[in-house]
Amino acid sequence: MDKLTLRQIMMLVVVLGIVGPALILGYVLLHDRYSQEVDLRVRRPMTNYAEMLAQSSSGPLWSFDHAIGSQIVDSVMKNTEVVSIVIEADNHEKFVSHEIPSRRVGDLLREQRPIFYANSQIGTVKIEVSAGLIKQGILLDFFKLVAALVLQVALSVGLILMLLERRMVRPIMHLRLSAAKLASGRLDEAVTVRRQDELGKLAQDLDSMRISLGTTLTERDQLNASLEQRVQERTQALQASNEELSSTLDQLQASQRALVQKEKLASLGALVSGVAHELNTPLGVSVTIASSFQDQNKALEEAIAHGLTRSALNSFHERYVNGTALLVQNLQRAATLVTRFKQVSTDRASEQRRKFQLKDVVEEVIFINAPSFDKTPHKITLDIGEGLAFDSYPGPLGQVITNLIQNAFVHAFDPHTSGTLHISARSPVMGAIQIKVHDNGKGIPGSDIQHIFDPFFTTKLGQGGSGLGLNIVYNIVTATLGGDIVVDSQVGSGTTFTMVLPNTAPERRRKGSPARA
Repeated sequence: MDKLTLRQIMMLVVVLGIVGPALILGYVLLHDRYSQEVDLRVRRPMTNYAEMLAQSSSGPLWSFDHAIGSQIVDSVMKNTEVVSIVIEADNHEKFVSHEIPSRRVGDLLREQRPIFYANSQIGTVKIEVSAGLIKQGILLDFFKLVAALVLQVALSVGLILMLLERRMVRPIMHLRLSAAKLASGRLDEAVTVRRQDELGKLAQDLDSMRISLGTTLTERDQLNASLEQRVQERTQALQASNEELSSTLDQLQASQRALVQKEKLASLGALVSGVAHELNTPLGVSVTIASSFQDQNKALEEAIAHGLTRSALNSFHERYVNGTALLVQNLQRAATLVTRFKQVSTDRASEQRRKFQLKDVVEEVIFINAPSFDKTPHKITLDIGEGLAFDSYPGPLGQVITNLIQNAFVHAFDPHTSGTLHISARSPVMGAIQIKVHDNGKGIPGSDIQHIFDPFFTTKLGQGGSGLGLNIVYNIVTATLGGDIVVDSQVGSGTTFTMVLPNTAPERRRKGSPARA
């Protein structure tokens, strides 16, 4: 229906509106007429014929006079609507039978009557009558009705199309052209349809819309000119602001890089200070033992010069053995400190990639930082199995572990309380290692947990906190080590930092690439 034109729709409506009801009504009327004609011209005469034949053929049937019986039947057969007549004796033997097959068309009606003689039934008469001629007449009348209906529909459609063309199609086409002109921006031509009906009112509305649209377009042009000027002024102002913001951002980024580097150097400085303090004890003991050996050597020389006794020699030998063992023990401790500090400091300074065991790096970090940790009442426990190997950067990983430990000792535990920091690691999937750093401290509030990796965010501002420790952790984990880090914390239940790192770290990003998305 959407693809039909207005003319086609009107023709379809007219045809269906006239032809449909007319055909239904004609069918109903003709069917009633057919029933009436059949009843009047066939059924009633057939009943009369059957009764007449039953009465008139009783004598011939009783006397078996076929000639008279045939004459009676032939007189009825002259009616063109009678198809067949059969007179049978009581024993079903045919007495007279006459049929015209050519009349067996259309609907057939049948009737039979008993034949009595002296109040006794001696036979039966059967008659068949056709309603074909009546049906043919009715059909002929129906075709005449259809022809008249077609002529009426044709005249109606012609008149309606002519009226539709003049009163609707032409005005609508005119309005369509006017609307097309309005759509193309030609607003100088008025929309006119000189009529007072709905189409005339539609034309008036279109013309009013044309005038309103022209006014609106004029105002729009004026507004666009004003807006262009304002946009140009705003653009210039924004460009100046963007340049200022870009310069400020460069300065902030430079300051941030400097602060991050300062934070790293401060961490390394604290490490050096702690190691130096830790070295004082074994080296002091070693110096004391060496001085004692020097004094004992002088005493031994004097004893040799004046006469060395066996007991004096044994005493010197015993002190010498014990002092040597103590000296070796302290020198070995100092050597271990120096060796591990050298490995950690080399990893931190160069950030070279190498293969290593996770357990060895964590133990080295804890051992080197032990002087600063030993000053607190807190303790660190490890649950790291053997065989968790990396091809990565041990220096940055050690920096991450150090920062997480320091963050826990500074923020997780209240003063004068003891806490536990547990570091565990496992390999949940092939090619990755999961490291968890959990403390049983006071936890992180929900309002702070989403900002803890942001630069300069700290709850200890002005109390020794720079707000860069966890930002450095995030950047190292995501950019350098190629992993991911998340935090889970409940106030009063502690905090857990979970890192998932690939066994094989990605290639280092070039300087200047962003560390965070």
